Amino acid sequence: PAFNEATCLNQKVFNTLALDYPSEKLKIIVITDGSSDGSETLTWADERVIRLHQPQREGKSAAINRAMPFSDAEITAITDANTLLNSDALLALTSPFQSNSIGGVAGEKRVQTDFGNSTSNEGLYWKYESRLKRWDAQVYSIVGAAGELFAFRTHLFQPLEIDAILDDFMLSVRIVEQGYRVGYAPNAQATESASPSLSAEWKRKIRIAAGVFQSLPRLDLPLKPSKYPLAWAIFVGHRWMRWMLAPPLLLILLPLHLNLGLSMGGLWLLFAFIHLSAYILAGLGFALNSFHLKIPFFYTPMYFVMMNAAMVAGAFRFFSGKQSVLWEKVRS
Repeated sequence: PAFNEATCLNQKVFNTLALDYPSEKLKIIVITDGSSDGSETLTWADERVIRLHQPQREGKSAAINRAMPFSDAEITAITDANTLLNSDALLALTSPFQSNSIGGVAGEKRVQTDFGNSTSNEGLYWKYESRLKRWDAQVYSIVGAAGELFAFRTHLFQPLEIDAILDDFMLSVRIVEQGYRVGYAPNAQATESASPSLSAEWKRKIRIAAGVFQSLPRLDLPLKPSKYPLAWAIFVGHRWMRWMLAPPLLLILLPLHLNLGLSMGGLWLLFAFIHLSAYILAGLGFALNSFHLKIPFFYTPMYFVMMNAAMVAGAFRFFSGKQSVLWEKVRS
């Protein structure tokens, strides 16, 4: 799916055509629905590339639904237009399908960052997230693939709700709900640039958070632990606790910690001071960012606080009905 991606679409198509994969087994479907920046008129002199275009823009989920009937292969892989893949990506991504229990395989998202940039911790976050996914897959299955690179058995695809915000999360969880595991291929790498600014990253996090609240009632897995015991345990540990438990705890624990420190002193006071200092560092990170000062020491606590604040903001955005399925593109 590619909406107004004229600046990178040629590079993306040529990068995909150059992958180390049997030429006769590769078909590329490019969906430029709603594009008006010239990407809808780009052509490629290769019969393996199929173009789909319609004037109206309906969102990524609708684009995926429209493209899937054109995929006649056993395995379909979805990748974002603004990511580049390593040469072995498809080989690494398809290898786990030798096991009949595997219904989908997620690649590893990598973020190129400018050291010291206010969004440099986006890359650090994705390294942490990737490590968790490796462990999830080793235990049983991951429960939420990144849409930058995700492959699945074509016959397992279930049409997405056209207003779905987190198409990748919905698609991968529904494969698990069909009794299959979703594996993880760290050697299949999709690399993209970090968000161009902190405000762009803030908008992206809010959109993701709104998508969480939209997705959960539509899925069986979160509500049926007895039916999916291992997958449910991974979901709770990796997703639910981070999404639903961490933000309110951050609001509650600081005043409780300060109260313990002031009333009991000793180590409690030291720990309360350390706790408060983390928020002060986060605040300084936001302040320095407004002056375009790049001091990495402040950005890790700032990014952590921003992610959890975005979860709260995303909840308000979703329940107020203000989150559109259409992504507002942000350019540097």
